[in-house]
Amino acid sequence: MKRTRACWNIALCGCIAASAALNGCGSDTPNGSPTGTTGTTGGAGGTGGAGGSGGAGGSGNACTTGFQIIFNPVYSAYDGVNTYKVPLIAYGITDPVKWTASDPDMVYFDPDIVQFGDAGPVPGRGVMITTRKAGTVTINASSGTACGKTEMTITQATPELRQKGNDRYNNGVPVTFDGGMTPSCTNCHGATAPNTMLIDVQHTPQQTGGYSDEDIVNIFTKGQKPAGGGCRVISPCGVWSSFHKWAVTEEETQGIVFYLRSLEPTPQGSISFGTPRPPDSGTPPPSN
Repeated sequence: MKRTRACWNIALCGCIAASAALNGCGSDTPNGSPTGTTGTTGGAGGTGGAGGSGGAGGSGNACTTGFQIIFNPVYSAYDGVNTYKVPLIAYGITDPVKWTASDPDMVYFDPDIVQFGDAGPVPGRGVMITTRKAGTVTINASSGTACGKTEMTITQATPELRQKGNDRYNNGVPVTFDGGMTPSCTNCHGATAPNTMLIDVQHTPQQTGGYSDEDIVNIFTKGQKPAGGGCRVISPCGVWSSFHKWAVTEEETQGIVFYLRSLEPTPQGSISFGTPRPPDSGTPPPSN
């Protein structure tokens, strides 16, 4: 690990995530109510799950045009105790959207809780997804004759590892100028960062839902983002990469990913949802 005088001399780059294009139409039936879960305490962890009905809207007409879903692909976790949620946006869609899953038992939809909001000027219809078991599932969306889909990976987590991640992320160790490599992540991340000049990405699923587990680990252990991830406004990627390499144990590494997946999705302006799409995916939403 490289010694550094991080944080107080530069504002950190963020951990944003993005998606790619999609097409195809969903034809599965909406899933039913999820099994309620009980959240554990500590940090900004998840709370108990909610019951209710499945997706809403949509006419079930044949798909003739496609639209983007953000995030694509999308990632979350499940441990049977904590609640793991992630928002999606049917980009540019204003009419009601029907959300379905290839396996209705894996996810629960809470439609229209999420709107594009501060992420950009183009509106979109949103959905909040709560995971119900681990695995991979295709999420489909349809609105009239338009449709899209995204692939979702739900990692099997454990409450014990999530708690280790919580403890490391929120360990209370201040940033020092002697090259210490185990400071609390909340020195510079999240709404409770002590110095507003250093507040960076909040790391909730509304900012990180498009990054895989490996992507997130590379960000905090190697100072390395996936192609197209970009860096935040103040710190060039080269500077950010030189210091964003923190000391964590193997269990803490896994646990931090699970902990971040369990945070309550929270909007954070243009940091939420968007980075540019690949060139062949149509007009991208605004990037930060």
